[in-house]
Amino acid sequence: MPNIELEQALKGKLADLDNERLLVKQQLDRERLAAITTSLIETITSPAFIERMRQFRQKAHAGARFGDAADLMSLESLRAAGADVPDDFRLTSRVFEDRETGLRLEIEPPNLMGDTGPILRWGACAGGGAATVCGCAGGSTT
Repeated sequence: MPNIELEQALKGKLADLDNERLLVKQQLDRERLAAITTSLIETITSPAFIERMRQFRQKAHAGARFGDAADLMSLESLRAAGADVPDDFRLTSRVFEDRETGLRLEIEPPNLMGDTGPILRWGACAGGGAATVCGCAGGSTT
């Protein structure tokens, strides 16, 4: 019996910590944003991440499908390559317009609504970038 009570107490404390983490994650202050930015810089400048970006460019220039090239930059692929990617790191693919023609490829997401509401949690951000570096700020439904 004591083990069951201890297990229940630990589960309760873990749930409390998860709730506290969610509250902290929703706070926007300079120090927290600076810490997040530092973590982002460390992640995207790691040797494994940079190597994947180099491979991505090579595949894209060689005429690979966008999906094939983008697979190199998935969270799973980056982690498998040795990149230290934080647990709450999010990654999205973005296609910029062609520099010479101005043409832009549009990618339509699937329908994210089910009978009882959204079928998954999602996030969005606004940002800008150049020379393979972007800066963004955003939020999510979690």
